[in-house]
Amino acid sequence: MNKFYLFSYGTLMDVKIQKILFEQELAMVDALLEDYKLYADTDGYFYIKKYVGNVIHGKILELTKEQMWIADQWEDVPMYLRKKVSIRLKNGENRKVFIYEKNNVQSEIAVNHDSLSNLPLEEVIKEAQILKEIIRLRIKDKSFVYEDI
Repeated sequence: MNKFYLFSYGTLMDVKIQKILFEQELAMVDALLEDYKLYADTDGYFYIKKYVGNVIHGKILELTKEQMWIADQWEDVPMYLRKKVSIRLKNGENRKVFIYEKNNVQSEIAVNHDSLSNLPLEEVIKEAQILKEIIRLRIKDKSFVYEDI
């Protein structure tokens, strides 16, 4: 089984969201993304942008290929673009991981670093439940394609 590593700075760090989307709690490791800053857009979801000297605290998630595809659906690719970067673990070790960068940003809204989005968690949970049903139907109808990762 291939493993993929994704740095999360938002909703995918929430165990409730993970259990809805991936039907399990994912393995997570604390990590730091250097030279990026966290913002929220008008839709309430967080995004990151290059910002030299700043650090974002987040988690590295360990995913299978199918889970990576589900993460792409959640991040609404191509609204968010997946990119591979080197990241520093809190123990000082470096690791290559995927990050999502938002395309066509509308606004740079300050964020509350204690939350995972500027939306109420209940609203994010509802969106995750809707997406999970859409994914279930796509898999049943075989109307999906795993992109090359």
